[in-house]
Amino acid sequence: MAPAGQRGSASRELLNTINRSFGSMEAMQSEFNQATADRFGSGWAWLILKADGSLAISSTPNQDNPLIDLPGIERGMPLLGLDVWEHAYYLNYQNRRPDYIKDWWPLLNWKEVNRRYAEAG
Repeated sequence: MAPAGQRGSASRELLNTINRSFGSMEAMQSEFNQATADRFGSGWAWLILKADGSLAISSTPNQDNPLIDLPGIERGMPLLGLDVWEHAYYLNYQNRRPDYIKDWWPLLNWKEVNRRYAEAG
């Protein structure tokens, strides 16, 4: 996340990979939102860069991440992650996780995601 005016947008290279992997930015965000909504209890959702250069959405329980070799978890280099542990949002959102997720997207630090993508690629 970043302050207003410092968030940027997805780079052309990242956006092209998002479009190849998901069809569109909106489709990627929808899949990401679904992963966060489907995560029961504490955990994370991730946009990851896979070894083949494509992107995927991964969701991990508790403190786990997609760098760890876990059964049923797609591995990859995390480009962005969203904490869906209740401590991340409960004071402001109580049990309204979908509202937290929706409000998170406009705060995303795309400059940092672009940097991670460029370094990992």
